[in-house]
Amino acid sequence: MTKKFWEFEKGGKALEIDILGKEEGGKWVYLARGENPKVKEPFEQAIKKVIANWPETIAVFRRGKKIEKDLRIEPEKPAFRDIYDQVSVNLLGEENSQDPEILKQRLLFFNTLQTPLDFYYGTDAFFLYTDDKGKKNICTIDVTKNPAKEEGYRADVIINEPPERVADPKSYQKWLRSYAEEISTKLKHGGTPLH
Repeated sequence: MTKKFWEFEKGGKALEIDILGKEEGGKWVYLARGENPKVKEPFEQAIKKVIANWPETIAVFRRGKKIEKDLRIEPEKPAFRDIYDQVSVNLLGEENSQDPEILKQRLLFFNTLQTPLDFYYGTDAFFLYTDDKGKKNICTIDVTKNPAKEEGYRADVIINEPPERVADPKSYQKWLRSYAEEISTKLKHGGTPLH
């Protein structure tokens, strides 16, 4: 069995990067504005700043080719792409979950590694959902190797290490459905309202 990236590195940061991707989006929102991403600011202000200043597309390189991707509707890493896809089906239905324009209006994903949300509020990422009436809710995510964080932690959903996607597909699907359902429920019925 091959070792995973985070098994070679120390701490949960490597797991976060392996599951969420590099801190391309959130951190650069601050740097592009000439701001230090390590300076604490109020939670809602940090959330709104990331949403308002996130680039529509980010250039990524795949097999030597430059591709413009909207990481808000197509997360960088497979595990979160799978979670995003399942959450979009749960909230919007199969047909709407395939339409990029509907996704851009109704369900967005933001990676906030290396931002004040990560440093001070335990939020590695968040989803923003707009319901049929225009009400906006967020669901904050913390990716961790530490199972002790599951109870009483700051983020709405604590996501632990996924099972091996290819070697153990049944366990991976169970992991995926469980977290997608928890996120969907939070967004629909108990997420943090965004004013």
